[in-house]
Amino acid sequence: MIFRMDAPKMRRVGIVAMGVAALAGTTALVAKKTYGPDVSPVSHTDTRPEREKKYLLSAEKITALREEAIKSLIASVPEGKKFDHLRHDEERLRAESEMYTPSESEQADVRRKSAAQLPLLALGTETNGYGFFEFADVDESGEEQHRLYVMKKDSQGTMHFVVGFRNSMAEKGFTFKKIEGFTQLGLHYFTHAYEGRYGEVVDVLPDKLGKFKRVHTDANGKDHHFVSDFGGESGEPPAVITDRYTIDAGRGLHFHGSNLTGKWADRIRKIWKSMLRGAKSGACGRMAHADVRVLGTKYIQLRITKPKTINENGKEKTIREIVQHGTPIYIHATPPVIQRSEKRIRAGGESDSAPRESAPKSTRSGNPGSSGTRPDPFALNN
Repeated sequence: MIFRMDAPKMRRVGIVAMGVAALAGTTALVAKKTYGPDVSPVSHTDTRPEREKKYLLSAEKITALREEAIKSLIASVPEGKKFDHLRHDEERLRAESEMYTPSESEQADVRRKSAAQLPLLALGTETNGYGFFEFADVDESGEEQHRLYVMKKDSQGTMHFVVGFRNSMAEKGFTFKKIEGFTQLGLHYFTHAYEGRYGEVVDVLPDKLGKFKRVHTDANGKDHHFVSDFGGESGEPPAVITDRYTIDAGRGLHFHGSNLTGKWADRIRKIWKSMLRGAKSGACGRMAHADVRVLGTKYIQLRITKPKTINENGKEKTIREIVQHGTPIYIHATPPVIQRSEKRIRAGGESDSAPRESAPKSTRSGNPGSSGTRPDPFALNN
């Protein structure tokens, strides 16, 4: 069963997290060997413009998707005057969006710098399915730039660019190991999905919820807490808000909306100052609200088993729903970014020695990284 989150109402998929790195401890590449002008198979490096244009979204299509997402977000805001700061926020949602069509030169640059990584994303992606590629690089000014690409795999195994999103990943950096505050590199799969309401706090410890005073109680008696402003002006901590799509439930590693996406530098002249371009997040993928809504409702897919009750030794036992396959995402950082990360790791007394990267095992059984039998979902995120 393919489960696609495409309704504007809040929906939570209660899923046991299953293994975020399909490379299972053997995913790392030594930087000098991982990156560089390696030549991968033609099927993964074909950049002929006429082929790519078949898959790329046009500017008109991107505008339509953005407006559809904004309409969905505004419709999710509860009634009541205390939520007016969210209900009339179309202008902000439109200004903060970082969804765009990658140019031919940008596509070629990403392929050249990711020749060893794109084939691994292709191996983890179903034919005619979508996969995501997070790309961290340093621009000419020396600033880090992070971009998330939606890619589609054709019948020949080629990954084609569909659309790009400028976003913000870990301020500390990237590593192949699980280190607090660093984004883990390699191949991952989405395991949880939560489509919330615009401005709703969707990931914070219960004892912190009291900071968010604007509360809506739904028809089922459940309280939903909302931010009162953006950027933490009222003293509220940075929050994961609106939508949350998880690749590591154990660490709380999500792609999500945030109250720190940017601010108006000049409202009169409509100048928006983005906070999404560069290394600014704790470790998650921070995205514009309309962008993450498009990502979740149009491209992230989770195939799950339905909960069922079985009889085991005369006793009834309920088997919880488990993700059999989630959309894959490969997180890649170029050598300059890796070098910066390694300096921060050494400064913190951590070690990032890691084995060579290897291709993920076949996913034909439906379990990412599985060779045929379902792994223990509780053992994968320890």
